[in-house]
Amino acid sequence: MFPSNLFFKSAKAPKSPKVALLVFEFTFLTAGFHDVELVVESDAGCYDTIVKEINVLELPVADYTYISECDNDQVIVSFSDASTVNNDVITSWNYDFGGQGNQSVQNPITAFNTEGNFSVTQIIETFNGCKDTIVKIINIPPLPLAGFTYDTDNGLNVGAEFEIFCL
Repeated sequence: MFPSNLFFKSAKAPKSPKVALLVFEFTFLTAGFHDVELVVESDAGCYDTIVKEINVLELPVADYTYISECDNDQVIVSFSDASTVNNDVITSWNYDFGGQGNQSVQNPITAFNTEGNFSVTQIIETFNGCKDTIVKIINIPPLPLAGFTYDTDNGLNVGAEFEIFCL
């Protein structure tokens, strides 16, 4: 755990009247409100302090489920968003269907014309710009192929006995 306030004392005011941009990076480990304090010191030993409260938002968690059904010669997959976020709203969804196209809707439906494993990526973004990504492998099985042959020893007439062989 880290302190709820952050203190930078190493900032120095520039010697000339030019404005200098000082950049500090810090990674907060918990969401919530945190005080950030900046203390600057001039070459003459004068100090100025500012404290700002910032709200660190929780990251969203991308997730989806899917179901598939066969429609003639293709597999139709319906994706359902299962992403979650606290204290924010998901406003953007982007799905990449592993070479089978992409869509930017919450619950897309797409057709897969070939069998195989596909890496389906979902990227979500919240109103405040927080993002998360998930990649799942989905398997599209081969389409069934109906086929048979037959044989008969006593003709093709009514009452004839047929042997049916599935392929």
